[in-house]
Amino acid sequence: MKLSKITIAVFFSFAVMGCSNRMSNDGSFEQAQQNYASYKKITDQYQIETKWWKNYNDPQLNQLIKIALANNKNLAKSAILVNKALYNANLIGANLVPTFSANSQSKAVRGAGDAQKNRVSTSHSNIAHNASLNLSYTLDLWQRLSDSASAAEWEKNATVEDLDAARLSLINAVISTYYNLAYFDQAVKITQENVKNYQKISRVIQNKQSVGLVTQLSVDQSKQAILQTKNALINLQLAQKNTEKVLRNLLNLTPDQQIPVSYPDLLNVKLQGINTNVPVSSIANRPDLKSALFRLQSGFKNLEATENSWYPSITLGASLSSSAALTGDLANNQLLGGMLGFNLPFLDWNRVKSKIKISEQNYQLAKLNYEQTVTKALNEINTYYYSYQQAKKSLANVDKSYRLNTKISQHYKNRYHQGIAELRDWLNAINTMNSSKLAMIKAKYDTLNYENLVYQAMAGKYIIVDKRIKK
Repeated sequence: MKLSKITIAVFFSFAVMGCSNRMSNDGSFEQAQQNYASYKKITDQYQIETKWWKNYNDPQLNQLIKIALANNKNLAKSAILVNKALYNANLIGANLVPTFSANSQSKAVRGAGDAQKNRVSTSHSNIAHNASLNLSYTLDLWQRLSDSASAAEWEKNATVEDLDAARLSLINAVISTYYNLAYFDQAVKITQENVKNYQKISRVIQNKQSVGLVTQLSVDQSKQAILQTKNALINLQLAQKNTEKVLRNLLNLTPDQQIPVSYPDLLNVKLQGINTNVPVSSIANRPDLKSALFRLQSGFKNLEATENSWYPSITLGASLSSSAALTGDLANNQLLGGMLGFNLPFLDWNRVKSKIKISEQNYQLAKLNYEQTVTKALNEINTYYYSYQQAKKSLANVDKSYRLNTKISQHYKNRYHQGIAELRDWLNAINTMNSSKLAMIKAKYDTLNYENLVYQAMAGKYIIVDKRIKK
């Protein structure tokens, strides 16, 4: 009796201490929920197009994204992780329902050795059959089991968001690589034309040098221009090949498989536009943010479950068993049993305390990860907004430069046909025009790229909803 009183006193002292010093009561989880709710309130003001790339009206791009979503190995691995998390949640959730088990056994025993000395008959076997059906159920008095099941469910939800984040990243990678290859396709053609023009210029200068109109220095400079342009072409082709490798990996295509596209003229691709008036804090649709929040919720539920591990657990059990020499007699020899079990984990002070400390650290890590993800999301959108605006300004400037260089090239062409200007001057003007066109194509790619980076960072294209339109 005295021991029971001591045990009860120890239990209540641990219970009071556990309730008064719980990290789950510090309010940080509720603060994170309110933080996300504020972002969601802003995000919900807009309509979000999650398949924004279809607005480019490019069937080839749509097909590439479709192939990538079907074949990409990283995406397939993310899907496997979702399934694993689902099975784990089901496994942990099974602790909330009774556990059934059954077994049967048949054995034969026969004596060996001297029949006179052995008490067990050596002339025949004693046969026994046993069968039992068992049921056990642990009462969830402190919500420890339900909190553990909830933690597993939130972890499963987080892996679903991880899959969405991987899908979003894959889609943007395909778009960026596709348009980058379109840039390289045009850049290589323009640079090849420049090489031919410099070769023509070099021949003109060599002819002039042969009759003494120019010095050898001019010839050497013309050859140097050819070599520099050829090196630029080699660098472009190398970058083109490396970018093609990236696209092949995204599509899971081997070198002997064709990429089923012919790349578009980037100057004909219409920009969709970014509404930079949409607040940077419209981040609630990002799957990585939702994943971080769900893992925080999982960590919180795990923390609560572990904090409640101080308290006793009660297990109820029942069994129905029978044994007989003949299987037909098993039904006539049934035994019904019951069981009541108590577990007092608080007696294992150090082990329980260490488990709680581990859960606290896991929760703290999840909280820091959520806060870090929020900061990263805000900075990404802010930076991509700025980069997109600067890219548009650059595109406008190089467009003007290209138009001017086109006029200048036409001017030299007319002067050449009139016999006023030399062929070298006209070809140089053409190369200058081509270089400005190349710069404009690069600026167009940069603008397209930042446009899609904004869509990825916000998990879609945001459209202002006209509240005057009644649904």
